[in-house]
Amino acid sequence: MNGDAAVRSVRVAVALCDRFAEVLKGPSQVAAHKRHGALLGVGGNQDDLSLRIGEAQQLYPEIWRHLDDARAEFAGRGIDVTAYDGLRAAEGQALGAAVEVTHTKHGYGQHAVHEHVKSANFNHVGLARARKACDALMRATPQIDWAGIAKAEANDPAAAAFGRATRRKRVIQFGVLGLLIATPFLIVMYLRHAERVKIDARRQTEYEPLPKTTPLSDAERTALTASVAQLRASVATARKNWSISATPSGLKSITPGPRPCGVPVTGPAEHAADVYIRTGDADVAAFESSAFRGYLVGTTEEPLPDAELRRAESQISRVERRLAAGDASASDRAQLADLELYSTSVIIDRSIEPEVTQTAPLTYNPGEVVARGYVFSLKDARFVCAANITARNTPSEASPRFLDGVRRAPDASAMLHRELEIKIRQALASNLRAGSTTP
Repeated sequence: MNGDAAVRSVRVAVALCDRFAEVLKGPSQVAAHKRHGALLGVGGNQDDLSLRIGEAQQLYPEIWRHLDDARAEFAGRGIDVTAYDGLRAAEGQALGAAVEVTHTKHGYGQHAVHEHVKSANFNHVGLARARKACDALMRATPQIDWAGIAKAEANDPAAAAFGRATRRKRVIQFGVLGLLIATPFLIVMYLRHAERVKIDARRQTEYEPLPKTTPLSDAERTALTASVAQLRASVATARKNWSISATPSGLKSITPGPRPCGVPVTGPAEHAADVYIRTGDADVAAFESSAFRGYLVGTTEEPLPDAELRRAESQISRVERRLAAGDASASDRAQLADLELYSTSVIIDRSIEPEVTQTAPLTYNPGEVVARGYVFSLKDARFVCAANITARNTPSEASPRFLDGVRRAPDASAMLHRELEIKIRQALASNLRAGSTTP
């Protein structure tokens, strides 16, 4: 990639705009119909919409962060950036998607049907403005061969690998508290894609090298075939057991035991946590161990979605096809080695949103989450650990340092939500114990 930091920031912003445009494709609404607390049906793909909302919320501010970095660098060189400033002033603090949940009652008495509709107002106008902002910075620097840089990137195989990384790679799964408040839908906490786009890959100053495709020897191919068969059987058993255990009643029967959890889960270090609370920037290495998917407590006996297991099954199927075609290579073996053996789910039993009550001075009512955490093992095909979780914001009167200098209620609210997420991760790390099933 070009060594000029400002040029690099603009090119990353362009790439993020392209990805944001992909996220905007598809329906922006789902509906759930309930009667007496039972889910009668869901119109639309709720999982997909939640994933797209989460990714849009994360991508959009990243676009402007990179553009602002480029603008500051160019302005420091004496370049006229007034055209960009005009677009930026119109942007303000807009979001990638604004979520709205509406409730309508149809009928009366015991036969009444309650319709809950979740709508995502994706920021199409903001995307157009961001693209214009990219163009404004490029027009302000005619001495830079932008077309040549774009062409070189298009022909660079390492750049292609970077592009794939922005679309495909998995990162930590953040729970976004309050994103879908009052929704009847199961999935309430996704921030990227319940497998979010690997944002940190976009921040790299160098592109990733393409994986090597070293052919396998006959012995290696035989070993890989055996591994695939074993993993296929494990995933089949795991999915069957998940459908039984990952129900509201099944999960409630799993309680923390006296022994420590055998799965190493560590919360983010103090510095990484502080940076995330203040800025929203996450150190992947610091957060990966405590990755989790968040769900509202269910009102039916439907099991939780087994997205991780389905993804593992899909990866195994791809390697199987390549083995059958004689195309399997060392990269396929590496893919299987990267299969996630454990996944963590957090079931929220009660949630109180933090509420900013005034800004001068800043005061707020702290939020609280009461939840349960569970770790599922692909190898053991069952839930192996459990934890009771209570996460609370630092009291307002304690004047937490991360709020020093914050004057806007939306900024303070976002930081308080991120602090709650950190507290959930810390509680997971502290409270997970080997799970035992109650009689």
